[in-house]
This record gives sequence, structure tokens and C-alpha cells, in this order.
Amino acid sequence: MFRLIAATAISSLLVSAAMAGPFGLDKGQTKSSLDIDDPTEPSQVYTLRSVPKPHPAFRNYFAAVGEQSGLCRINAATETFDNDKYGSEARSKVEEIGAQLANVYGKSKSLDFIRSDGIWKGDDEWVMSIKQNERTYAKLWDAQSGAKLKDGLTRIGLIVRAASADEAFVVLEYDFDNIDACTAEAAKASEGSL
Repeated sequence: MFRLIAATAISSLLVSAAMAGPFGLDKGQTKSSLDIDDPTEPSQVYTLRSVPKPHPAFRNYFAAVGEQSGLCRINAATETFDNDKYGSEARSKVEEIGAQLANVYGKSKSLDFIRSDGIWKGDDEWVMSIKQNERTYAKLWDAQSGAKLKDGLTRIGLIVRAASADEAFVVLEYDFDNIDACTAEAAKASEGSL
């Protein structure tokens, strides 16, 4: 009995050590190794019911998983910041999480701009300009930014999104180096429905 308990404990430690990527997830993991819900059609995107290493800022987790390529993208979303048409809470959250990511991955590139032809330019229309795709507020970690990516990662994005004119949230997106294979699988699968 002691040997069985010891073997189980060692197996658990090895599995935990192997899951060293973002949120304890690794590139190429299969659907069966993830705690997933049904896919968001027509893509290969699944809602994750849980992750091995959750982060307190994020409430929802999603994974893109190819049949052959496995896990290729992870998305996490914060709660929605209500009644914040100025976007101050969302921007503050980007800076907070961005500092944590910089400690792990190094340099990022900041994107903070509004389209010149945008109509939502007032300070009190900040979130609306995000909603209307007229404004971008994000941080990117990739080869061009000089980031120290690891675990098969090629890009990390931390981006403000909007649910309405005064409701914003933050999305954290990790792309692995098998993202192109995963995208090709999804495209081929959707061709079959034509």
C-alpha cells in the first residue's frame, strides 16, 4: 500500500513539473489532457473549465487545440470592468499584469494609438473607441520586442477589449510555435463543411 501511495505521489509531482508553461499548460497537449467544454464552433477553440495554475486576475480560460498539433493557443480574460467609459481600470490592469509578464519574459512592445479617422476620440469615449476597433491598447512580447520567450511560445499579447461603451476587459493570449499547423487544421476542417 505504501508503494502505491508513493508511486501516485511521484507521478503527481512529475505531471506538475512537466506542466511548466502558461497557467500550467504546455504546447501540444491533447484535448483529452485538458479540462474542456464543448468547442466554440466552427473553430477548434474550447472553454477550459479549469487550469493547473490559475492566475487571480483571470476568470475565463480558452484553448485552441488541433487534432494533430494539439494545444497551440491559450487565451485568458479578466472580469469585465463595468461603468468605466474612460478605460482607467482596464489600462491599470494591463500595466499590472504587464509588469508581471515583463519579470518572466522581458521586454515588450507597447501599442497605444487611435485611428486618425476614428470618431470616438473623447476621453469619456475611450472604451467605445476600443469597442469600435478605432483604438488599440496592448502590450506584445515577441522576437521583435526582444522578449525572452520559452516553452515553445512565439508571441504573447495583453490586450484591452470592450463588451460595450463602458465595459472593458483584458485578454491575455499566448501563441505557441505550432499555431500555424493548428490554424491550417482548422481551415481544412471548415472546408469540409462547404
